[in-house]
Amino acid sequence: MSAVRRIFHLTAVVPDRDATVGALQRLAGASVLHQVTDVTNGVEMHRALVWVGDTVLEVLEPIGPSPFQGFLDRIGGGLSAIGVEVHDAPATRAALVARGVDVAVDFGPRMFATRPASTAGLAFQWSGDPVRDDPRDGATAPAPRADRVLSPARLAATVAVVDDPAAAGALLAELFGTSCTPLGDGPVVGVGLGDGTLVLHPLDDPAPPWPDPAPSRPRVLALAVEVADVDASVAALERAGLRVSGRHLLGPVLHGDGLPGPLVLASGLPAGDPRAGR
Repeated sequence: MSAVRRIFHLTAVVPDRDATVGALQRLAGASVLHQVTDVTNGVEMHRALVWVGDTVLEVLEPIGPSPFQGFLDRIGGGLSAIGVEVHDAPATRAALVARGVDVAVDFGPRMFATRPASTAGLAFQWSGDPVRDDPRDGATAPAPRADRVLSPARLAATVAVVDDPAAAGALLAELFGTSCTPLGDGPVVGVGLGDGTLVLHPLDDPAPPWPDPAPSRPRVLALAVEVADVDASVAALERAGLRVSGRHLLGPVLHGDGLPGPLVLASGLPAGDPRAGR
């Protein structure tokens, strides 16, 4: 299986694109790469691509009936999918199909989505092309807002819940051509994403302070951002109206209106992260 090169982009489906983009700009130091209202793959939506740390986040607000609207109706919105960039999309697609992974949608010759049931219940997009305006490819990211609360150095991890982290981690690492690393003494594992880590918790894990009610099926839940001073960052965010609701193994967790999910403040990268030592 060809190794995943890096995160293509993460996707959040939200009820109000502008509110989410504004919260990310103010609270997480994000800058907008571009935003548009258009019809993409037959779905009308307000879209924005934002740069958070060292990663692209796609923010979608659907207009009218669609699977994205169904996601909103079901859980109120949040992180919905992980996009990964590969060197050869057609070859990757063929290898995944041979491995028994179902392709849900072909977006073109160099981009497709796989069915979550084939990938531990999580939704993935696979692309052979980079994101438009991606700063990792030389594009200049607009300057962040002067009144931002945080200036995260990079995305420390993407956090999800699955039925069985060990089994899901082994499967995804095989499909990604990366590695799976135990995190701590419990069932949590980290899976390499080329230039990041996907941290997998069990659905019945009571420790992380996830939304109430807790998720009942696998999904992407939270972003962990690396900051220079965790305590100072927590204090700044609390002054800005975010509340600390507990601790993740990477650091304190905060919730805030407009954010696409809980925000974990990390002082470093998880064990096994492919960027360690760079």
